[in-house]
Amino acid sequence: MSNHRQKSLELPSETFCLSLADGETWVFCANDETLEWTNRFCKIIGLTNGAKVPHNYRRFIVIRTKRDSADSESSMLIEDTGFFGASAGLAWEPIRMGPVRFFYHPNGRDVICDIKDTMNWDIEIMRMQQSLYPIFRTAQVKGGLPFHASLIEKNGGGFLFAASGGGGKSTCASRAKPPWRTLCDDSALIVKQNGSYFAHPFPTWSTFFKKNEEPECNSQYSVPVKAVFFLQKASHDGIIPLGASAAAAKSAESAWQAYYNHTLCLSNADKRKLRLEIFQNALEMAKTIPMFILRISISGCFWGEIDKVFE
Repeated sequence: MSNHRQKSLELPSETFCLSLADGETWVFCANDETLEWTNRFCKIIGLTNGAKVPHNYRRFIVIRTKRDSADSESSMLIEDTGFFGASAGLAWEPIRMGPVRFFYHPNGRDVICDIKDTMNWDIEIMRMQQSLYPIFRTAQVKGGLPFHASLIEKNGGGFLFAASGGGGKSTCASRAKPPWRTLCDDSALIVKQNGSYFAHPFPTWSTFFKKNEEPECNSQYSVPVKAVFFLQKASHDGIIPLGASAAAAKSAESAWQAYYNHTLCLSNADKRKLRLEIFQNALEMAKTIPMFILRISISGCFWGEIDKVFE
């Protein structure tokens, strides 16, 4: 192995890290060609440069190849990066997912993300959104799930408000007043650690298609999950407890919505497998996390309904 390759295996003591409440830490690595893209992605999800790298981490390595390059060509580029030594690139398994391509090693913890050629701003945002897939899937293996939901904090606890597009997530987030604090209004990741569940906020990616503003979202921040509410528009506010089976079904559907853009390129067999894994985690969550139907009206104060249950 050349000196260049050996040196590239070393990580800086401080860099962009995403540390989740389930104990996983992702360290983002890039070469000169992908450094700007990687820094922008890390900034959007709320990471700051200078985080110390723990001993146990996963590398998220960003490369860029030609859009029409074959998987074998990308494997050669992986080899040339020097991250894994002279022959390791040949053993990496590709997963194509629309505008990005991931490479996994059967005996490794790291992920390589090929963002392909630059096209335009909207495509780059799609790539950033798709790049979360390995992070979500790794959390899912440990019992977590992504949710298509807003995440709002009160007194140190996290409350998720789940709905499909136009179902009221952003409305709930915009109505939050102290002591309620909105952490995100569209996408959250629930992770599991020692039998407890914690939620991390993630960006509203559609915001970036309309403008280049970067709303505040600190994906490294987490709160213990106190409850999940599935929104239902109504003429009057109200709250209805859900049984475990109904709660699991609604949680699984919310997770599938959160995964939707990630699953467009999966085979039917892989989709069925993912749905089954999602539902298994949703069943376990429903045993621990209180879940409700929350009826919300146009001008009502649904916070009062929540306070009746939790205060």
